[in-house]
Amino acid sequence: MRLTLSQDIKKVKLNLEPSRIASFADISLGSNNIILSPIQNLQKKEGLAHLDELLETIVFWTAKTNGDQEFIKAQEEFVTFTTKVFYDDPIYHQWTSYFLDYFCFERGFKGAQNATPYQLFMESELVTGGLINTAIRAQIEDLSKFRHSVFRVLKRTNELLVMQDLAEKRKIEVKSENDRYFSALVKGSCLQGFVFEIDGSFKLSMGLIIHPKEVFKIIEKKAKKAFQCRETKMALLSFLAKSHIAAKRLPKIDIRKVYQNLTLGP
Repeated sequence: MRLTLSQDIKKVKLNLEPSRIASFADISLGSNNIILSPIQNLQKKEGLAHLDELLETIVFWTAKTNGDQEFIKAQEEFVTFTTKVFYDDPIYHQWTSYFLDYFCFERGFKGAQNATPYQLFMESELVTGGLINTAIRAQIEDLSKFRHSVFRVLKRTNELLVMQDLAEKRKIEVKSENDRYFSALVKGSCLQGFVFEIDGSFKLSMGLIIHPKEVFKIIEKKAKKAFQCRETKMALLSFLAKSHIAAKRLPKIDIRKVYQNLTLGP
C-alpha cells in the first residue's frame, strides 16, 4: 500500500536517527602537517590562489586556532538547518562543502562578539602581518562579497553560466572551471548555496544544492518575502535544503508535493 506523504516523511526521519553523520574530526583532526599544510602552501604561493585553496586555509586555520569544539557545535546546528546526511548519500560531499561555507561565513563564535571564522581569519597575523602576498590578501578580502542565496539558471553553455540571484534580481555570469556543475544544470533550475566574487569574477562553491526546474514556481513564491531580512532568508534556505534532501529519499512522490508540504523538525 502506498504510504501518504506524512507517513513517508516520518519513516525517513526514523531512518535518519543512526549517528552516521560525518564527524568534523574526519576533516579537522589529523596530523599537524595536514593542518598546517594549507597555511604553509598559501604563504609560499606566488601569484593568485584558487578559491578552494582560500577556503581550505580558513577552515584549517580555524581548526588550528580554536580547536574542534566549535566545529562540532556548528555541525549539530547545521544538521538542524538542513537535516542529517549519511556517508553513502549521493549529496554527502555537497553537504559537507555547504557546511564548511556556512561555518566560515554565516556562523558566529559566541565568545568572539559573534564574529565568523572568516572575520577572525581576516584579523589573524597571517593576513595582517604580511605573511602572504598582496594579491592573495586582496582575494581573501574579496571573499567578504560572498552571496548565500538561491540562484535561478537563465542560460547554460559549456563555457558560461548565467544566473539570477533571487534575493537581488541581479544577473550573475560564471565562467566554466573544469565544467563544475555546468553539465548537471538546465535552464530554470536553481542553485542554493554560496557564490563568491573574487578577482573580478564570480566563482561557484563546491557545496551547491541543485533544485530542479519543476519546483521553481514554488521557490519563487516563497522567496518573495523571505529575502527581506536575514532571519526569514535563513528559514527559507533551511526549508529548501530539507526539501531537497527529502525529495532525494522520496523518489516515488511528486517532487512538487514534497517542496509544497514538507516541514521537518530538528
